[in-house]
Amino acid sequence: MVLVRDEQQQIKLEKWVKGIGRQIIGGRQDWSNFFLADTDQTCFWLQLDENDLGLFDQDFYNCDENIEMFKALAAMNRDNDREQWFVAHAVIRFERLKDTVQTETGERLIMAGEWFKVLIPRASDIRAKWMAAVAPKQLCHKATKDEIIEHFNRKKL
Repeated sequence: MVLVRDEQQQIKLEKWVKGIGRQIIGGRQDWSNFFLADTDQTCFWLQLDENDLGLFDQDFYNCDENIEMFKALAAMNRDNDREQWFVAHAVIRFERLKDTVQTETGERLIMAGEWFKVLIPRASDIRAKWMAAVAPKQLCHKATKDEIIEHFNRKKL
């Protein structure tokens, strides 16, 4: 769940959510300010008093106003890799970034432990080369919920 006060940000977030294949239940009202993503690929707007957030602690992670963390969590699914974050296990050099991969540095070369976001349906379709003396068992892995939360909270500091 994420707090989105600005109407333009709400509209952009709705467009992004629809773009990754999630459905939005109900409509956004003038008073809507919290956006929630459910595990069944649906999202919905709620008007909540910030004192009532504890009611949702069991079922939803509160991203506060961190829209990028919310997007990273909302994009998680097993059906495809689009808009999902990965963690490199080796030095990787991407053949191209435009429309396929987004690195946090904006560079085509990333180091082991750095993160990148896949912008196409399958990460396996990305043209890249790993650079290591020995072939890594795994070039990268899809970031887990806990890794995403830790990563975005660390970036916030």
